[in-house]
Amino acid sequence: MGEGVNSDRRTLKILHIDPESEWGGGECQVLGLLNYLTQRGHQNHLLGHPDGLLLREAQRSGIATFPLRVRNDLDLRPIFSLRRLLRSERYDIVHFHTKRAHALSFWLRRIHPGMRYVVTRRMDYPVKRNWYNDYLYNRRVDGVVAISRKIVDLLVAGGVRRERIRLVHSGIDPARFQRAQGARATPALRLSARLRFLKKGKDIGSYWKLRRSSSNGANG
Repeated sequence: MGEGVNSDRRTLKILHIDPESEWGGGECQVLGLLNYLTQRGHQNHLLGHPDGLLLREAQRSGIATFPLRVRNDLDLRPIFSLRRLLRSERYDIVHFHTKRAHALSFWLRRIHPGMRYVVTRRMDYPVKRNWYNDYLYNRRVDGVVAISRKIVDLLVAGGVRRERIRLVHSGIDPARFQRAQGARATPALRLSARLRFLKKGKDIGSYWKLRRSSSNGANG
């Protein structure tokens, strides 16, 4: 068991999905989460755009990565290979980090008992009330992470059940910037230093709370 992991918690095997080709605040947060959870002893894999900076930076950090191209919410090409990956790797948690990633959950059944699906919502625009979003948020995932109180309110207004949502503020590791002083930073680190809008807050690795809260109401 990795350093810093409490003895009463087993390590988790987690698949993170972020198919975006561009680098932004969300990708910076995903990279920080990958590094944090790895340091805590958990096993992390990343599905990402083969030409994206996130995939390259994750590889630099020693994270196992797989290429994933998703053109839009209706792109079904990756579904069969994704199902094979879930079946072979037997993940404890599949974490959808973007809207396009979350749309993949529409076609993914629970391949193994105990597998949990989690989505993080970072964008603060309204969620439309319709059958599609109701199915994605209230039935296809076991928990929804919102990074701000405003996003919690928008999700509830869009029909997402409040008990399914956990408020987990995004955060940064200031030590990374201190270590970079006087040294050449990676492209991701240089851009991260400019993202002043990132909020201080709790660690974004609050998986155990979601896992316990969803274990009694998982949807197939």
